[in-house]
Amino acid sequence: PASTLGYRNPAGHFIVLVLPFLAFAAWSALRGFRQRPAGKRYLVSGLVLAALLLAAVLHLFLLACRVALLVLVLELLLLPFLLAWLRPADIAPKGRRPFLRLLVLTLAAAVLVAGLVFAFPFSRSRVMWSWHRLRQGGIAYLLEGRYYHWGNTLVMIREHPGLGVGPGNFRTVYPLYSRRFAPDPFMNDRIRIKKTHNDYLQVTAECGIPALLLFLAFWGRQFWLLRYPKEGEDGALNREWRLPLAGSLVAFSLIMFFSFPLEMAYSRMFFFFLAALGEARAVGGTFIVKEV
Repeated sequence: PASTLGYRNPAGHFIVLVLPFLAFAAWSALRGFRQRPAGKRYLVSGLVLAALLLAAVLHLFLLACRVALLVLVLELLLLPFLLAWLRPADIAPKGRRPFLRLLVLTLAAAVLVAGLVFAFPFSRSRVMWSWHRLRQGGIAYLLEGRYYHWGNTLVMIREHPGLGVGPGNFRTVYPLYSRRFAPDPFMNDRIRIKKTHNDYLQVTAECGIPALLLFLAFWGRQFWLLRYPKEGEDGALNREWRLPLAGSLVAFSLIMFFSFPLEMAYSRMFFFFLAALGEARAVGGTFIVKEV
C-alpha cells in the first residue's frame, strides 16, 4: 500500500512480478473445474483469482510505469520460448505447428497489451512522451538520468574493478565521478544521486567485478534449476508451475536492468522468495534429464 499510494514505479514493478503467479493460479483453478465439474469450489476460486488478475492488470495500466509495461510485453513475447526451453518436452507443445500457434497467440497478446496501453490516457501520454524524447534526442534523451548515471558508473567500475568502492558507498563516491563520462544534469546542490538505476552496475561499482560474476552465477543457477523437473514432480500441475516462476525471474532480471529492486525492501524480499522457490527444488532429490 505504501508504494502504491506513494510512488507508482515500485507498485508497477511489484504487480508485474506477481502477475505470472496470479495468472497461473487462476488458470489452474479454472482448469481444475473443467476436469472436476462437481467441484464448484474450483470455479469460485478461479473466478475470484481471475477478477484479481484483471484488477491487477488494470491497475498496472493506470500506474503507467514504463518499465513495468515494457517488462509485461517482453514476458508475453518470451512465453513460447520459455515453454520450449523448459524440459521435458511434454511441457512445451510438441511439433512445429503447436509452437507456431502459441507464438502467434503470444504475439496477439502482446499487441493487445500494446493496444491497452494506448487505450488508457495516462499510459498513452507516458508512451508518447517517451517516443517524443527518443525522436528529439535519441537514446540518451530517452533514458534521461540513466544515461549519465550508467556512463559515470562505468568509469567508477573501470577504476575500481576488484573490490569496488565498498558496499553502500556509491552515494558518497558518485559526486567525484558525476562529470567523468558526461556532466550529470541531475546532480546538483539539492539532489544527490544515491543509485545508478541498474542493480548490475550498482553491485559491480560497490563490490567489484568478481562480486558481479558471483551474483550472475547465483541468479543464472535459478534458471538452470527450472529447466529440468525434479524427481517426484510427476503431475502435470507440478511441472507446469515452473513456468510462472520462470516468468517472474525474467521480469526481475529485466527490472534490475532499469531500476534498483535490490535496494527496495519489498522487492528484495521477493528476490529471496524467488531464489528460495528455486533452491527448494534442489534440496533432497535429483533432477530428471531426458533426451529430447
